[in-house]
Amino acid sequence: MSRVLIQVGVALTILALSGCAAVSKQEGSTVVPTKAQDAHNQPLADPVESAEKQQTSPSASFPPGLLLRLMTAEIAAQRGDAGLAASEYMDAAFATRDLKVVEQAMRYAAMDSEVDMKEVSKLASLWVELAPDLSTSHQALAMVQLQRGDKATALEQLEYLLANFDAFDFNVVITLLSRQKNQALALEVIEELASVRPDNADAHFAHAHLAARFGQPEAALQASQRAVALRPDWRNAIMLQARLLQTLGRGQEAVDLLESHLAGEMSDDLEMRKLLARLLLRSDKIEPAWEQYQIILQQQPNDDGSRYLYAVSSLELGKKELATEQLTELAQRGLHQDDARFQLGRVSEVDKQPAAAIEWYRSVAGGQFVLPARLREATLLAKKGDYDAALSVMAGLEGKDEQQQLNIILITGDILYRAKRDQQAIKLYDEALQQRPNSIPLLYSRAMVLDRLGDVAAAEQALRAILELEKDNVDALNALGYNLANRGVQLAEAEGYLQRAMELLPGNAAITDSIGWLYYRLGEHEKALAYLREALQIAGYDAEIAAHLGEVLWVLGKQARARHVWQKARERSPDHPVLNETIERLDR
Repeated sequence: MSRVLIQVGVALTILALSGCAAVSKQEGSTVVPTKAQDAHNQPLADPVESAEKQQTSPSASFPPGLLLRLMTAEIAAQRGDAGLAASEYMDAAFATRDLKVVEQAMRYAAMDSEVDMKEVSKLASLWVELAPDLSTSHQALAMVQLQRGDKATALEQLEYLLANFDAFDFNVVITLLSRQKNQALALEVIEELASVRPDNADAHFAHAHLAARFGQPEAALQASQRAVALRPDWRNAIMLQARLLQTLGRGQEAVDLLESHLAGEMSDDLEMRKLLARLLLRSDKIEPAWEQYQIILQQQPNDDGSRYLYAVSSLELGKKELATEQLTELAQRGLHQDDARFQLGRVSEVDKQPAAAIEWYRSVAGGQFVLPARLREATLLAKKGDYDAALSVMAGLEGKDEQQQLNIILITGDILYRAKRDQQAIKLYDEALQQRPNSIPLLYSRAMVLDRLGDVAAAEQALRAILELEKDNVDALNALGYNLANRGVQLAEAEGYLQRAMELLPGNAAITDSIGWLYYRLGEHEKALAYLREALQIAGYDAEIAAHLGEVLWVLGKQARARHVWQKARERSPDHPVLNETIERLDR
């Protein structure tokens, strides 16, 4: 079915019922108050119930031939032939002018992907003629004409509805216009409806709501500001304005806006305070957000969503015991059970308890963290050497989007690399690069495997390909510089790469080690010694850095000091190949 007709179908199917659903009131959503809503932001009725009663035409005695056609239409509909059903019913509707037949014709026309929209327009006009006191007939005509580009008729019908039907308000206008494929035309309609109502806060809020939904945040912000100016205590408009400020990169203004209202008569508004806390989190203002969640939970202790974010904030602030207590409670029940279990896995990793972390990750059965939990589980299994179990976890994973799919490939490749199954890793990367030839993470991971295989020329080629795509890629600059330095070739070029890497990421242990090793290759041993000592201090007895530092100390005649450095590193990494090779080569 065409996208246009799907949209008509949705609208007309809803309109053919004797009412129109209002925007649901959910946390984080904004809703236009109905005319029946009081001034204290009471919850909206959802859905809006139409006060109209279905009108029916007098029972008609249809000729046998027409009855047969209607029966044919119903059978066609049951068999999924919307085109035949619509055609027969529309012919019958124009022939009989019977209200029930017209309504049924509208339903089936909405399902027909080949329907003539000009004929649907005529049908909607006939519906209005036969049932002028039904708001649904006028809504159908307005939306059909708007879809045909007839803004004038659509506006005329909407104005008529707003003037004559109490249950039809700007909340319903939002619902109708938000379904329109031609968003620019829908915005023109709401702008005109609002412009002739300069003192109507509902109209300006509807404009703001639709502009925000259709990706026009600047226009939406201006309209929301007009709504708040007209109704300063309207929570929904204030919250929409804050969200729009955040969207436009004006996060502090959003925070200031909410704080100013919460400092006054709206201090007990929990929904506004929750929004403030979320905006603070998005701005990385963890401690102020944590304080807001404390206030929220004092007033609403059973709000698990706020309790979860309070726990995560506590974790980020280093309040591990408090976070663990909250997360452990949430892990036993509720909507955030799986989220809490994932966070407890993180806590266990920080506490260097990989077995506990694996169990927590395994217990994550769904939710937003189910894939990250499986990836962490597999990574931890690989770190402890259980490569087959790690690969078994990875084998059943599927990514919903490109980034998730890439993460699965990269972590699978890392497990293969750890397991020294280099040929399998190369095959994996080669297959993935066929679909993603310019993927820098794939090119880099493949280069590392090639380097270990001893194919340094191919590794160099892969690293240069990365720098052609991204000249300041720090990992590639460092790896290529180290590749050349370790081979003792093109050392001036290597120095350029490594100096640029250090400019981009100063204080990095790996880059500092690479520069130190370069100067060792250049014969500048004292300079090399200074860099390598700095690298070891940053990294804390990393085995490869210790191997390099020890070698420089050895050639400088400081063998006892070299042995001390190697021994300290060997205590932490007894099986490291570079460290062991260096010791065996020099300290025979």
